Amino acid sequence: MATLQLTGDARTHLVGKAPATGFLKMFDPTPWSFEWADSGDADENAEKCLQLLHEQIMVEDPHSIAAIILESVTGTNGWLIPSTKYMQGVRALCDKYGIILISDEVMAGFGRTGKMFGFQNFDGFVPDLCTFAKGVSSSIQPVSGVAVSDKVKAHFMDTPCPYGSTFSAHPVGMAACYANLLHMLDNNIVEKAKSCEAVMAEEMSKLVDKYHIVKSARVIGCAGGLDLQDAHGVFLDAGTMGQIRNSFKGTDPVGLTTLSRDHFVHCTPPLNVEHDVIREGFEIIGRTMAKFDQKPTYLKAN
Repeated sequence: MATLQLTGDARTHLVGKAPATGFLKMFDPTPWSFEWADSGDADENAEKCLQLLHEQIMVEDPHSIAAIILESVTGTNGWLIPSTKYMQGVRALCDKYGIILISDEVMAGFGRTGKMFGFQNFDGFVPDLCTFAKGVSSSIQPVSGVAVSDKVKAHFMDTPCPYGSTFSAHPVGMAACYANLLHMLDNNIVEKAKSCEAVMAEEMSKLVDKYHIVKSARVIGCAGGLDLQDAHGVFLDAGTMGQIRNSFKGTDPVGLTTLSRDHFVHCTPPLNVEHDVIREGFEIIGRTMAKFDQKPTYLKAN
């Protein structure tokens, strides 16, 4: 219930309000429907958003805030990539007011963004706690964990935490993680994921330039995707997105299976993917975009 309450994922709207209190949403530095600054400059956007966060902290009373939690790079909701200035600013505000900073690396961690952890893409940003899962075992076994800073660790060395978990440190899960991480290090998987970024950016830019339906795209490492819009520039509805998903799967001669959420199509191939396979995947996406593309229409005044 607590994690449902703190997330910004729109799927929580379907399950009602979770019976957990004490969670407040903070505005995102990459909003869908407006720019923080008239110039659209990333640093100026970050500064405005940080000013709002500072105001929110002051209004709520800094001493009442236990922690700020964020994804270093937002995953399911569209691989939103904040600026380094914003991440540094959040770190500075937490330091100023003694607030614990938690980075959720469940999706971004273990190579997905071209770094071992997503927060490593931002100079000067190191969280106090780091939550992780998925990539630590490559889903061979369901394993999750929390990494903590030396300062946090020192506290719990003298103050035991009265918490346990049935499968905590389970030997099968630990063996899977160990083998997976050895493979990643021995085969330079993180570096390979980073090398995919340029290929994905090139293929995405072709789709943005060619099809009106592809409003924008972004990528970091081996994570990214496409924002889709209708002829009027409005984000696509769930019904049309469902048709597009089905079209991906049935594209002749081969199909493609990928995640889509709201108006966003995820492009997240395996970290060890070959570059020619990436290009093949975008060819399939391109054929579907051509099928559903709608050119903008204009009314001509008499």
